[in-house]
Amino acid sequence: MQAAPDGADAQQLRALASAAVLAGRVRRRRAGRPGRMAAGLAGWLRRKSGPAGWQRGWCVLVGEQLTWFDDKGGVRQFTLELAGCVCQRSQAPMASADAELELVSPGRTYRLEAESIEDAERWLAALREATGAAAAAAAAAAAAAAAA
Repeated sequence: MQAAPDGADAQQLRALASAAVLAGRVRRRRAGRPGRMAAGLAGWLRRKSGPAGWQRGWCVLVGEQLTWFDDKGGVRQFTLELAGCVCQRSQAPMASADAELELVSPGRTYRLEAESIEDAERWLAALREATGAAAAAAAAAAAAAAAA
């Protein structure tokens, strides 16, 4: 897992995100000051994909977008806009050792599993921060539209 609080890890994540942007795999979103990309997180997650079981993928969280790749630096499978989403610990009866999370979007619930409990904690914190930022941006846009 790669965290991006500062230093070399942040540079590696920005390089990975920039490569994905250049390859057309992810739309670039900026947050905060102009010219700065929001901090994010990248690493392996598994997602529940129907009765067949779990699918492993490389995930990149940048700003308010979570992008799922088939492999590290591989082909993009999908990008999830986090506006309106909520991230929480899994409520499933067979949740695996607290490393399982649920990302609840308006149309679907994604069951995700990190490689360790520590990774799950990092993903939970980062996704909650991203969904909170997405909610704040949506509220600000709604307020601006109502004022206009």
